[in-house]
Amino acid sequence: MLGIGALSLAAGPISSCTSAGSGFFSCNVYPTNSSGNSATDTGFIPFPAGSAAVTAGYAIFLQPGTVDNPANEQNTGDWNEVLFFVGDLNAGASSDELELFSGAAMPSYSTVNNYNGGGADFFLVQNANGIYTFGSPDVYTVFAASAPEPASVALVGGAMLGLLALRRRT
Repeated sequence: MLGIGALSLAAGPISSCTSAGSGFFSCNVYPTNSSGNSATDTGFIPFPAGSAAVTAGYAIFLQPGTVDNPANEQNTGDWNEVLFFVGDLNAGASSDELELFSGAAMPSYSTVNNYNGGGADFFLVQNANGIYTFGSPDVYTVFAASAPEPASVALVGGAMLGLLALRRRT
């Protein structure tokens, strides 16, 4: 009898914000949930204790190569990810946590535009390596959701073909 082991994929990095001193902080945000599994909604990511609150609102990350203009800002098909600074303090005006949305979990343009009566705070275009870094003095580094690397796809595809061949023999 031939034993076949289970194929498992390792969990990815988990989003977090760490203190940078003097009430400031730095966040690394990944398109994963609190277990490190790929997700279209990260759930809430709190800022470190003692950090100053930030203005509540949205930051929209546009697809690579998209020109940042009003027409593209309204076209959610040009959006890659949305970072939401949750209005949980000061009657909704400030935030001490954030949440990342991608894919089907992204809010609509009208939701973003009508939030706190103002629309998105800013739009950013993804750089070539799929990383957005912005902010001062607080720094946010957002790692874009990406397709699996070709070697991983080939490995999984080869395993599936092997299982299919084994099944046809029996």
